[in-house]
Amino acid sequence: MKKTFLLIVAVVMFAACGGDGVKVSGPIDVAPFYNVGDATFNMASTEGGFFTKGLLRNSRKIKGAESYGAKIVDGFAIMEEPVSQALWQAVMGGNPSSLKSAELPVDKVSLKDCEKFAKELSKKVGIPFVVPTETMYEFAVYSGIVKPLKGFQEWVSDKFTEKGSQQTVRTPEERRGVPEGTLGAGLGVRLAVVTGRTAPQRFVDAFEGNLGRDSVCNDETIKVGGQTIVMKAVKGGEFQMGDRKDVGSQNEKPVHVVNVADFEIAQTEVTAGLWQEVMGYLPLGNYPNLPELPVVNVSWYSAQEFIMKLNELTGRKFRLPMEAEWEYAARGGVKDRDVLFSGSDVPNVVCVDNTVSKKGDIRPVKSMQPNEIGIYDMSGNVWEWVNDSYSVFGDKVQNPAVKVIRGGSAASPSKACTVSNRTPVPGANIKSTIGFRLAL
Repeated sequence: MKKTFLLIVAVVMFAACGGDGVKVSGPIDVAPFYNVGDATFNMASTEGGFFTKGLLRNSRKIKGAESYGAKIVDGFAIMEEPVSQALWQAVMGGNPSSLKSAELPVDKVSLKDCEKFAKELSKKVGIPFVVPTETMYEFAVYSGIVKPLKGFQEWVSDKFTEKGSQQTVRTPEERRGVPEGTLGAGLGVRLAVVTGRTAPQRFVDAFEGNLGRDSVCNDETIKVGGQTIVMKAVKGGEFQMGDRKDVGSQNEKPVHVVNVADFEIAQTEVTAGLWQEVMGYLPLGNYPNLPELPVVNVSWYSAQEFIMKLNELTGRKFRLPMEAEWEYAARGGVKDRDVLFSGSDVPNVVCVDNTVSKKGDIRPVKSMQPNEIGIYDMSGNVWEWVNDSYSVFGDKVQNPAVKVIRGGSAASPSKACTVSNRTPVPGANIKSTIGFRLAL
């Protein structure tokens, strides 16, 4: 029989609902496996992080998700597999399943049954098990620490709607509402433990866009695996930010003076090839055989996760450009000629817009001419996230959930691709026309 391991660090009193048969001092260290009678189960632990609830990792929307939004997730542990019939039998003394086999997951159990099971298992093992929240379930799937069984549904503790009476059952791709007393074939549960540890600061910093910065201003080429990032030096200075030519919206006014320090900005948008190299997968609508296309269908938060991982790989402090930096670079920095688009007053010289791309399809980076300081595609091709939360010019009040995209896209008319155009968008949004570029 495998030996059960449990270490409890006494800090503050911690009790988890659902496992109310046990109260322990936390944080809690959860062992990789436990034995109860002849049954064994494995636990997967995560330190937490952040993700966009309601979306799969490939950016596909989860069926039945009413909305989606980014969330910070604190540390927890969760069963690697749903509760087996052998474990249910060992804890509860019976087996209600539709097709009985000790190694198969238990099914035909209601939410109340699962909560009772969590309470009894907590007593036997000595730590407070709970039916996981939907956020725990989604994050465990998103981060890859569990692999749910195909076609098997699992209870989570959340109501299906805020004011409704139905409870939520989940598969990775879908959420459904059912009465809490439902006894369904193929409907079971896995349990979790709230470990009492907050998400590490690096995730909080990335979630808030506080990834730091390098004090650099050089042209440099940085290798990441088989990919190359070309960074262009941008000498700082003072410039007039906003709609100088009175061709844009009120959103681009008033024109105001901004001072920008020296920085570096990527010569191109982040490509699908670079994203694949860093993240190991591609979001929906990106293709391995088209690595020179800008990566799309990435939220502001996904971009921050990418940058956090890129920094871990390179030891650098990559980040999204600040909005003022983005416009300053798009205008050519100290070489600013006060043109309407990035590098020209004529859009189809420097800009992949909907007159150049009749179907609105994006093109490989560097398809058009660069601007005055050698930067490509800052007008058109794909919209680009900047680091800032949105605020009206002259107003210091920002909405942290709403970010800013710049530069227009291949699906945009020319007037949306000017160097001053700015559009507020919820940071959790994904579109086939939104990507980003890097700064240092």
